[in-house]
Amino acid sequence: MKNLLNLFVAFIFFFPLLANGNPVVQNFITEFQFDSTDWSMEIYYDILSDDDTARWVLVSGQDTAVIKNSALLDTGGNESLHIIRENDLMTPLMLIPDSGTVSLYVLNSRYFTSTFPMGQISWSTSASFNPWELGYSMCLMKNYDYYYDSTPTFGAPNDTSGSMGTLVVTVTDTVNNPIAGALVMSFGYLDAFTDNAGQIRRRLYATSYGLQIDANNFISEYPNVGIRPDSIANLHIVLRSSVSDIQQISSSIPSVFSIEQNAPNPFNATLNFQYSLPQNSNVFVSLFDVAGHRVFTQNLGDQTAGVYRYIKDLSGLSSGVYFYQIQAGKERVSKRCLLLK
Repeated sequence: MKNLLNLFVAFIFFFPLLANGNPVVQNFITEFQFDSTDWSMEIYYDILSDDDTARWVLVSGQDTAVIKNSALLDTGGNESLHIIRENDLMTPLMLIPDSGTVSLYVLNSRYFTSTFPMGQISWSTSASFNPWELGYSMCLMKNYDYYYDSTPTFGAPNDTSGSMGTLVVTVTDTVNNPIAGALVMSFGYLDAFTDNAGQIRRRLYATSYGLQIDANNFISEYPNVGIRPDSIANLHIVLRSSVSDIQQISSSIPSVFSIEQNAPNPFNATLNFQYSLPQNSNVFVSLFDVAGHRVFTQNLGDQTAGVYRYIKDLSGLSSGVYFYQIQAGKERVSKRCLLLK
């Protein structure tokens, strides 16, 4: 405990010295936009350095340029939003609108650096989407995520006008029955349950989201979705049942751990196979596609030694080659199967 206290005191005492000695430390680029002839960048910082030796530098993957001191004069008190364009630089800066990053460095100063992505928001549902052609800007939001704004606010705080869209998620089973009470979540932004029609509808920032969708007795899905400003993004998610039939067909203790070939094979919709446990084990069953991607893993719980039959409906899967695997303790065995519809 005494050593921990000494370490804490040393950290509190020396950390300011370390920070002061670092020539590059963070500032924030809060908004960025390309248009047909130029680009615009909004920089926020709370105290303007009066050190004339400080140099504000922009760095892209292709180029470097110094910002003119005249572009950084403080006219807004302790909180400032400054707009930087190409004519505010001492030399031209090459930027690629739809890829790469641009970083702000403040040399000989106690400020931080800031890196801003250009066109790096993933739009899984609209690959041809080009925000710059539509006059959108990209803005910084909480958690260092970014969103698009159809009504840029350069020189003013970012707001929600023109930067929100609607997400509609419909969750059904493999025969298109709505699933009520399914949890649709995206960490920090969305946490909602589907209604009786299997839907949720929410207004969210115009950006991309990684979703997790859970429902009792169904295998979870993890889709991505992109939302444009002032638009509706519709997402239909089909959940496959996690319910399976497990039957112990013999209590005789087999000599080896093994798995039988499923029958029939090829099969149309129902995977049916036997496996043998020579000792009590916690058992998992997994299914992989031909590329080795995991389709699902199911914990069958603790099972006593014996012979078992596993039956599961796979009607929600596409035709193709799959590999089913049984794991008991540290041992695992697998077999190849063919699903034909």
